[in-house]
Amino acid sequence: MDSTHWSARALLTCSMILGVLSVVFAASQQSDIGMLNKPLDIRLWLSRGKVELEKRHYRKPFILLPLESSVAALKQFDLPKVVLNVAVLFYIIGFGIYLLYSWLYHVEPDGGRDDFRNIFITFVATVGVVYLYVIVIGGLAYADNRKRTEDFNLDRTTTFAKPASQVQLEEWLKALQDMQSMTFESGNVYIRLETAVNELKAKWETDRQGSEERKKVMRMQKKRRASAAHNA
Repeated sequence: MDSTHWSARALLTCSMILGVLSVVFAASQQSDIGMLNKPLDIRLWLSRGKVELEKRHYRKPFILLPLESSVAALKQFDLPKVVLNVAVLFYIIGFGIYLLYSWLYHVEPDGGRDDFRNIFITFVATVGVVYLYVIVIGGLAYADNRKRTEDFNLDRTTTFAKPASQVQLEEWLKALQDMQSMTFESGNVYIRLETAVNELKAKWETDRQGSEERKKVMRMQKKRRASAAHNA
């Protein structure tokens, strides 16, 4: 029982230390980023120096850039969140061990014979419901992201140029925002914006249909080649 309580106390202590470190890391990161007042300062902070073409083989246009991204800077962004997640995990495990063995070894308070059993069952049920909720929401968010990418054709490109579908989406949303800020006195502007949005939607739908047709043709050609290879 003493060793079990020792392990629970160790996990709870680690959880407390990691929680404090998470706050320290986040505050330190905020202090560093708060001193970056220009876009170039931010870009330099995210860079590790010149692109080393003799060590890494980049494709165009990445080989034309003078700066190489810093993996350490990107990981530094994730550090407070990762440490906090570990702290919460240690706390849940440590507290769960404490409640479990307090129930099994009959360390009962004066309030009742089965208090620790009831507390442990409530603890497990609460943690299970919360994690189930997180998993379900994560799955729905992933499905929404996939649907959004497919509907608006927002797949990442190999260049720094924005895809045409993304440019159209930005123009459409900007036009809609301008519409919301219009007054009754600016009817002509509103009509022009509405016409522009309709034209963008029509062009968008045409481009999407053309893309679907091209994908369909490519799939048919692939099936034909596979069938010809099989017959041969």
